[in-house]
Amino acid sequence: MAELAPRAMANEVHLWAVRLAESAPEVDRLWSVLSTPERAKADRLERSLERHRFLVGHAAMRLILNEYLEGALGQRPYAYGPHGKPVLPPLGGWRDGLSFNLAHSGDWALCAVALGRPVGVDIEYRQRRNSMERVAERILTPAELAAFQALAEAERVSAFFQCWTRKEACAKADGLGLTSSLRRWEVGWTDHDQPGSGLTVRNLAVADEYLAAVAASGTDWTAHSRSWSWAGLA
Repeated sequence: MAELAPRAMANEVHLWAVRLAESAPEVDRLWSVLSTPERAKADRLERSLERHRFLVGHAAMRLILNEYLEGALGQRPYAYGPHGKPVLPPLGGWRDGLSFNLAHSGDWALCAVALGRPVGVDIEYRQRRNSMERVAERILTPAELAAFQALAEAERVSAFFQCWTRKEACAKADGLGLTSSLRRWEVGWTDHDQPGSGLTVRNLAVADEYLAAVAASGTDWTAHSRSWSWAGLA
């Protein structure tokens, strides 16, 4: 695929939206796509819906990566960073510069792929939670919390989840994930606010009632969204 060539990705971050609720063709065959550790983790999931979502999301991520890597990843297990972030095993050449990240919520997964820069992605289903204000006090910076509390009630749910996705994307991009306090990142809920520390975070439109964001190092990149299709596996 010419559009997946390394040169074409120099200033791009690719986002693939995967609909988990849809039945992929030959779902049973997707087990063979996964690495041994991934299959073991799927086996430990007791709820069939949770297991199905894991299988489809992780199989799609691996198939997408193998498109970029011309099959070099295969079923090889991922390596892991010092704080547990999955990374590619050594593959040689430009392939060792490819980074990826996977997030899922409800019926959707979001796969991010970048070359030469770390990337993090998050997606959340927007729904009112009784604990939202308490969580906001825990994860928002003082400035973010003051701005959040000044919003009209009808605006708070979207603002809260958008801010959450932006913080999670930043935490995943820098490799610290949930080992780092989300209050470390002051990102607001619009692209006007940026975290500094060499990262840029951008909001994404994926589906109704879902909020998402992607973060990557540098400012010289654009996000390119696309939908994953199982047509090639039918």
